[in-house]
Amino acid sequence: MIGLPPKEFAGKIVESMKTKRVDENILQIILGEVLEDHQGLVGEYKQGKHEVLNFLIGKAMSMSKGKLNAIVIKEGLIKRLN
Repeated sequence: MIGLPPKEFAGKIVESMKTKRVDENILQIILGEVLEDHQGLVGEYKQGKHEVLNFLIGKAMSMSKGKLNAIVIKEGLIKRLN
């Protein structure tokens, strides 16, 4: 990248940092299934045991075959759990 004009250099950096775009419908379906399948953990989360969130994130990642970003999953789960 050395020798590239500044705009082209910046463009390459931005492109390399992009994450996969997630279809919101797919995300919501997966989150719904994870929460439905693990209602006991949902209850524990609502009682203050927030460490179960990592397990739920892992289940959603597994269902998406790694295509969903863990941060996006976490944000979605927190919205649905609160």
